[in-house]
Amino acid sequence: INPNGNKIYAGTGNLTANTNVTVTSNLIVGSGSGGFLFRPLVGGTGATIYGLGAAPSQTNYALSYNGASLNLNAPTGGGIYSSIQNTIVTTLTSTGLVVTGVLSTTGNTTVANLTANGNLTSANLATPGQLSVTGNATVGNVGTQHITASGNVSASGSMSVTGNANIGNIGTAGLITATGNITGGNLVTGGAISATGNANVGNLGTTGVFATTVSATGN
Repeated sequence: INPNGNKIYAGTGNLTANTNVTVTSNLIVGSGSGGFLFRPLVGGTGATIYGLGAAPSQTNYALSYNGASLNLNAPTGGGIYSSIQNTIVTTLTSTGLVVTGVLSTTGNTTVANLTANGNLTSANLATPGQLSVTGNATVGNVGTQHITASGNVSASGSMSVTGNANIGNIGTAGLITATGNITGGNLVTGGAISATGNANVGNLGTTGVFATTVSATGN
């Protein structure tokens, strides 16, 4: 016991206390890269844990608590790794999870709402509900049973549909090419109809015919 009445322990064995142990200065546990330093935050007042493998600073801490928030931090150039067993569910209840780098998950990530201000890169995006995009969605291929759009659907390449395309109006500044049949109630155009092959029609009503050759077997 020192003159102040405090118990001093020095040794290589275990220290056992059946009451509180108060340390008014820094506390060092272990040594080297496997040790920890317990002290106030450098340049702050929060209770902080530092790793002995890095020099203590205001940003180079492992864990810090200032009475209002708990901050988990990785030293510069390092990372934070967490291993969660399958029977344990981690729940984040806050205004949001902010990731400035890369968020990588090898399993499933289930979220109610996912907001990305930058790029969202994914091998597959699967949802049983609706995918709502207020801006532009640039994709290589879209495979879906139904596309419902209240606005415009624009494609700079080819749009291939193996089933039926039920469209109210088709507006194009280019060409409509069909290798099969085009069946319609009426074909109305203010321009010209050009056919390099045969045009088989039941009745042809016109105010004039301009042609180099006209062949008709009937009337």
